[in-house]
This record gives sequence, structure tokens and C-alpha cells, in this order.
Amino acid sequence: MVPLQNPLLTVTPSAIDFETVRVGTTSSKTVTMTNSGTGILLVSLATLTGSGFSFTGLQLPISLAEGQNLSFNVAFAPPQAPLRPLSPSQVMLPFRSLGSACREPVPLIN
Repeated sequence: MVPLQNPLLTVTPSAIDFETVRVGTTSSKTVTMTNSGTGILLVSLATLTGSGFSFTGLQLPISLAEGQNLSFNVAFAPPQAPLRPLSPSQVMLPFRSLGSACREPVPLIN
């Protein structure tokens, strides 16, 4: 009998506030994703919403074993000055990912 595989992706922090970033500069924040469940977690897609955002140190797909984590950076370089001030809710960065359970061992991608 195969043990139940129930991987769970936890992303810390769940939102990033870049505060004030001047045009022509870049602000970078560290994000950590962890497999908090059981079995192997395969992360094959991560998306950022809005222009000027990018990942560094994240190469997908990646497999995370139970308890394993991976840290990477999310950078924000505003493409132009806003026409009006942004509220804090407009500069929060949502992180989305898709994960799937694998019953077979999957090699880790470094």
C-alpha cells in the first residue's frame, strides 16, 4: 500500500509591500516556499501580477520533498511614474503557484 501523499505549498510572506520604489531603481524582497505537507511537491508555474515585477533565483519546474524549502527573490522596478499616488493595496504582490503531488521520486532541480 502506498502512503497517502498530500504535499502542501506554504509561501512566506504571503504578500510583499515594496513601499516606495523610485523609477529607475529596483527593490528586491526574499520569498520562501516550503512543502509543509507529505510527499513530493512539484511547482511548475509561478506568476506575478502587474508590470515591473520579476523573479530571480527561481527556476521552474522544481520538486520539494517533505519539509524542504526554497528561497528566491521577487524584484520590482517600476516602469514609469504613476499618474496618481498608489494605495498600499495596489502595491501588494500576490503570489500564485500550481503544485501537484507525485507518487514517484522526482529529481530536484537546482
